Amino acid sequence: SSITLDDNIILNNNGYIDAFLIKYDANGNIKWAKTIGGDGNDQISNIILCNDGSYIVSGVYGSNLTIGSYTLPAPLGGFTYGMVIKYNKDDEEEWVNSINGNRSRGSISINALTLTTDGGYVVGGYFSHTTQLNFDGYIVKLSGRTDTGDGLIVKYNKQNNAEWACGVEGYYNESVKSLVET
Repeated sequence: SSITLDDNIILNNNGYIDAFLIKYDANGNIKWAKTIGGDGNDQISNIILCNDGSYIVSGVYGSNLTIGSYTLPAPLGGFTYGMVIKYNKDDEEEWVNSINGNRSRGSISINALTLTTDGGYVVGGYFSHTTQLNFDGYIVKLSGRTDTGDGLIVKYNKQNNAEWACGVEGYYNESVKSLVET
């Protein structure tokens, strides 16, 4: 299926659920529109504007996903992985990151995103159906049952490498929905 925007701009669906980005000018006119999607469940949950005019987008994806010249690996077992995409001020992909815990067999969802004063960023969300995640050597383990989820927070530097990661544990399903640097 597809969606038609103003000026007969058509965005086509590539699979089950696709995300789309639309940039408007100051007068409300569409400058451009992009679809982000593969065969699976692909959604955007956050967009943050950076000081230099670039912006970072985060969400989830559920199949092999190509964004510009970047290809993200398909999640194992039919689950979803988190994604973070940085677009430069000219709206081109600067980098794309799969938040997948070293290709774990489980779901990872990114619900929160914030920039940090050192030029990096922090993502928050949850993971489930796996026992542990590995982020550049930082291990986060599920607190107990694999049929529930724990919250997840990962700090990345401006080179897009993990600096630290931690889980947020509880009895049932925990998730990080917002973040702020203090």
